[in-house]
Amino acid sequence: MTSFRLPFRQLSTYRRTMSSASWSRLIRFNPRSAPSTVLIGEPVDPELDVGLASYKSQEIKVNVYSGNTVLDAGQQTGKEEVVERILSPLAKNEVGTIRCIGLNVSLAFID
Repeated sequence: MTSFRLPFRQLSTYRRTMSSASWSRLIRFNPRSAPSTVLIGEPVDPELDVGLASYKSQEIKVNVYSGNTVLDAGQQTGKEEVVERILSPLAKNEVGTIRCIGLNVSLAFID
């Protein structure tokens, strides 16, 4: 059983953003130009496997969005950045409670 809960305000923003999304693959990242900054963007190359490119230390160019979270990405800014580091899709403060119970734990309760 998996439980994922967002605060109501974030959930409504998430639903609104997802229903009117103008992007197809967002990533959250630190840009090479300012590694302490967190940005949201979409890879310039729609065919690029971002995970594989990162693993191979290849340059990943991203069209930057105006938002500061994938839950509300905003619009394209027209600015392009190179990824220094890929981050998790959600920041720690955007994640509610996640509870997971694996099959092995569930079976232990049956015994």
